Amino acid sequence: MSMAKLATADRMAETRRQVLQAAIEVFAAEGYHETDVQVIADRAGVGKGTVYRHFGDKEKLFLAAARHALEQMSQSIGQEMHSGQGTLDYLRNIAVGCARYYAAHPEAVELIVQERAVFRETTTPTHRLRHAEGQQEVEKELRRGIERGELRPIEVHATFEVFGDLLFGCIFNSYVTGKPGSLVARVQHAMDIFFEGIIGDAGDPGARPKTPTGRAKGGG
Repeated sequence: MSMAKLATADRMAETRRQVLQAAIEVFAAEGYHETDVQVIADRAGVGKGTVYRHFGDKEKLFLAAARHALEQMSQSIGQEMHSGQGTLDYLRNIAVGCARYYAAHPEAVELIVQERAVFRETTTPTHRLRHAEGQQEVEKELRRGIERGELRPIEVHATFEVFGDLLFGCIFNSYVTGKPGSLVARVQHAMDIFFEGIIGDAGDPGARPKTPTGRAKGGG
């Protein structure tokens, strides 16, 4: 590819990124139905026709913006990852990376809510698709953790679901209460409880996690 074509491709990619970021902000602030594409174009510094050339129509623009937000969230998670990490660090880094993104961009949470409300009958929510994409990878790491002895024998799929419920419960509660700045600390604390549990040595043996033999963990 010639230098001129590379420069053109770079400009187009940057224009697309600017439009998507503007769309996230405007859709979050105004709602899908109330949003005027012209407002998005003005915020991005492009013509309305440019927006339509890149995305086709308002619905496709919204869904592209939702995907863009999740791609940014995935990049945030990637920045937390490092080589040689164990299973608990792997899970914690996913949670913290996710929390850092949504703490900095609470408007992206609003897109999740709107997508579910507006497109529930026509599309699978973007965040559910991302959830499904990550499931296999996370469950594979949970199995490795069991094999290495880092985790006790657990039901892998149920653990994945609880991990996701806990993480996104923190994210949505932080958004609803209007305290996104505390989200990272909230998620870190939740992960500590998730990993360590709350039952002490003097706790009810019948309430302790069971081993595969059915005996309470830590029991005599």
